[in-house]
Amino acid sequence: MPVKRHAAQNKAGHENKKRRPRRDRKITASAGPPARELIRVDMKSKQATSRARRKLSANGDVGKKKRSVSARARVLRHSKTEREAAIQPYVDLTERKHLEEKVQRSEERYRTLFDLVSVAVYTCDANGVIREYNRRAAELWGREPGQNGEKPRFCGSYKIYYPDGRYMPHEECPMARALRGEKFKAEDLEIVVERPNGERRHVIPAPRILTNEHGKITGAINCLFDITERKRAETAAMRLAAVVQSSHDAIAAKTLNGIITDWNQGAERIFGYKPKEIIGKSVLTLIPKDRQDEEQEILRRIRHGESLDHYETVRCRKDGQLIDVSLTISPIKNPKGEIVGVSKIARDITNQKQTERRLAEQTRLLNLTNDAIIVRDQQDRIVYWNRGAKEMYGFSAKEALGKITHKLLRTTRPGNLEKIRKNLERDNYWSGELVHTRKDGRTITVFSRWTLDRDVRGRPTSILETNTDVTARKRAEQQQRALYQFSQLQYIATNVDEMHDAALDAILPAMYCHRASILLFDKENVMRFVAWRGLSKRYRKAVEGHSPWKPDAKSPKPVCISDVDIADIPKPLKATIRSEGIRAAAFIPLVSSRKLIGKFMIYYEAPHVFTDDELELATTIATQLAQAIEHKRDEEALRESEARLRATVEQATAGVARCDTNGRIVFANRTLCKMLGYAESELIGKSIADVTYRDDRKKTMRLFQRMIQRGKPFEVEKRYVRKDGSVLWADVSASAVREPNGKAKSTVAVIVDITARKKVEKALQRSNEALEELVDQRTKALSLANAELEAEITRRKGLEGEILEVSDREQHRLAQELHDGLCQHLTAVAFMARSVGLRLKNHRVIEVKDIEKIAELVNNAATDTRNLSRALHRFDVDAAGLVEALEDLVDREMWRTPCRLEVKPSFHLDDDTAATHMYRIAREAVINANKHAQARQIVVKLERSGQRQMVLSVTDDGVGIQKARNGAPGLGFHIMNYRAGLMGGQLKVESPEKGGTRVACYLPDGTIESNKRKNVLQRLLSAN
Repeated sequence: MPVKRHAAQNKAGHENKKRRPRRDRKITASAGPPARELIRVDMKSKQATSRARRKLSANGDVGKKKRSVSARARVLRHSKTEREAAIQPYVDLTERKHLEEKVQRSEERYRTLFDLVSVAVYTCDANGVIREYNRRAAELWGREPGQNGEKPRFCGSYKIYYPDGRYMPHEECPMARALRGEKFKAEDLEIVVERPNGERRHVIPAPRILTNEHGKITGAINCLFDITERKRAETAAMRLAAVVQSSHDAIAAKTLNGIITDWNQGAERIFGYKPKEIIGKSVLTLIPKDRQDEEQEILRRIRHGESLDHYETVRCRKDGQLIDVSLTISPIKNPKGEIVGVSKIARDITNQKQTERRLAEQTRLLNLTNDAIIVRDQQDRIVYWNRGAKEMYGFSAKEALGKITHKLLRTTRPGNLEKIRKNLERDNYWSGELVHTRKDGRTITVFSRWTLDRDVRGRPTSILETNTDVTARKRAEQQQRALYQFSQLQYIATNVDEMHDAALDAILPAMYCHRASILLFDKENVMRFVAWRGLSKRYRKAVEGHSPWKPDAKSPKPVCISDVDIADIPKPLKATIRSEGIRAAAFIPLVSSRKLIGKFMIYYEAPHVFTDDELELATTIATQLAQAIEHKRDEEALRESEARLRATVEQATAGVARCDTNGRIVFANRTLCKMLGYAESELIGKSIADVTYRDDRKKTMRLFQRMIQRGKPFEVEKRYVRKDGSVLWADVSASAVREPNGKAKSTVAVIVDITARKKVEKALQRSNEALEELVDQRTKALSLANAELEAEITRRKGLEGEILEVSDREQHRLAQELHDGLCQHLTAVAFMARSVGLRLKNHRVIEVKDIEKIAELVNNAATDTRNLSRALHRFDVDAAGLVEALEDLVDREMWRTPCRLEVKPSFHLDDDTAATHMYRIAREAVINANKHAQARQIVVKLERSGQRQMVLSVTDDGVGIQKARNGAPGLGFHIMNYRAGLMGGQLKVESPEKGGTRVACYLPDGTIESNKRKNVLQRLLSAN
């Protein structure tokens, strides 16, 4: 394809180009340094000619025609005579004609050479605009630049890229950089050019700058060497080398004399020699002495151009071990076709040979496997049938041999047989699941593995088929899928009916039954069909209401009928069942929360023996179904409850409001609007502060903000301002409504009008003041009694038995006083409050429930006082009731510190007297801990120590014994120590390492108290 030279910029050159023959403007490029040098010389000659033409044009004595002739003449710098002749008024053109012809011949040689070169060549002016390009350049670029009027610069390719794939602008290409005078490195000279069709070529450019006599750059010439094929060859060679080097087979090369020249990693792994150890040595190094004659025969055949495939022999490793190998040997030829070496590929088949030696033994064992092993020829005729195949299919070897497998077993395949055969021939192996039919007609699913056996020439000879019965596994998988689908569908079902359908969809495939149904108890405890599959209306009507269990059955079990014909059931019922085509059935109870709610039934059209696994699966389905039914019922009940709740909120006697997070009311029920005297439209949009009494606003808004930020609900009594300005007392309970991410989106408040209750509280306060006055009087009396008791204790100091008697008697008297005095007054207050409630009820001023609540609270106070008096009163404990008494002790609500009891199984006590003392010690220790310890918890423990002692301990985590005592042991310690001594035990007061106090009483096993101690104890108990 010829390429065009661009026109010169000056007018003279343009007209000269127009007059020049067309063939003068079509040139091709040169290749190689000599050609480039010739081009450079010719270009300089053309520049000299151009200069001479300009000089002739400046002389006005020469016409246009003569200027065009002289423009083609070569002007020689050393020809002084010609320059003088050129400026004469009259010019002799004869000699110039000879010069012109000489220049023309030179240009023709230049153009011919430019056209014959095999590389792409193009030239640019000083601005990078392409002026000339040859046919090879246009082929390389895939286009002719400048055809659409553009002026391509630096390079005529469509796109340019760096070798690493990055885009290269034309202004950064080597030609552009050369015109800018930049220096190049070797790696800078490789580029990738892209043709308009997207094809890319690897190119090495060789730009060369053209300068004038002053050294100024006037243009450049560039040769583009296409190295795409070389790059591809290098890549292929590297890929092949990588394949050879990474191959697991040993690949080596040797000369025709048997000297090893190449050695890959596979050879190193198989033979143990490293390349530096083996290259240059004879191949006989690897051949055992008794087989070295093989090498001469191999070389002889190679010299004759033969190749050896899968030649099995024995070779020797570096460590002396003999290995079985399979050799593939081929001649290596030079470009002339002469054999210059040998290529050898060795595969280690030691394991294969050992496997072959084991095949005989394994063949003997084939009949011992439970799998069916079948060998068939290429026509699928059975040639081997082991005992496992006989047991699996029921056909004897005599019945099976010679038969076509897929006809004998009526095979159902997952795909086309021809496709399976193609895969088998390609991979020599195929596996998949097949469905076969046994001799008795029962279908089974097997996992089949086919292995194609070939002869030494690689031709298929037979197929080894191994079949494993996976019927049970497939059935289990189907059951699991059915159960999984049911578990998924029961959550997305929108109502109970959809859930029933999902259950039947799971029961049919899981139980392999033909029909199924679900029956539930109705309100009259009658079993009714709620869902069924494959049952007629006549059958359902005939059996509805029948149940093998009573409605109140606690642990109903499944009931199975394996064969209806022989089952012991009423004849009418049997006839109905048989007319429906049912031969076997099972009743599976549906139990939820230990209550029978219904059943599901499965039916078979043939007699069926129900296995334990089937019943276990049916029970599992029943459990899920019962839970799902109850769950759906609960959901429906919840929806009904929500509807009732909405109606209740609207009709509630208490005010209900919902506010946004800014405290603006967005909902208010009718009661709240009535309470505050606003219409609903007036109240909506108001803030909480707008309707709150001014003294309560700050507290209310603080609680509201805390609820929004922390989600903490609050309850407060506050005052509202009605529309008419009056004040309303209300009990407000508020909580936040949160989004799933925990952020509050609104609040809900319940407002109860307590204005009337507040009035009653004032009256109650006056009653409380009178009660407090009475309590003060009783307190003074108790103080006086305590003073008398202290005097008595002082008088009897040292007599611990008498102190204990006085203490018990005084506690009894205090309890009696509290019961007869304080409790009577509290009861009177409760009676008065209830009377006030009755009077208010008649006037319908406030809710009666509020006043009754006051009475209830006062009665509770009286009850607590009685409990206190019971605690102070004498309490006799025997050994059997010790634990119960201690549980009652720690569970009393009067303790400021939480108490708990721990009883070890090893603790045992039979002595009633000791039990009484232990209880009194425990009570005294708990009282002291509550008073003085400042603890977070108190633990009472009964256990048996390693020294054969029963131990009662009371431990707290308070301030400790030193801080709590503030001096010598008190009366409580003396009383506890005295009681321990009466039992023959020992009392210890300790300070644990972690802090707090531990009071422990140790009672040795088999302690026998003396008569004297018993008498003292009897007197003490009598005094109490």
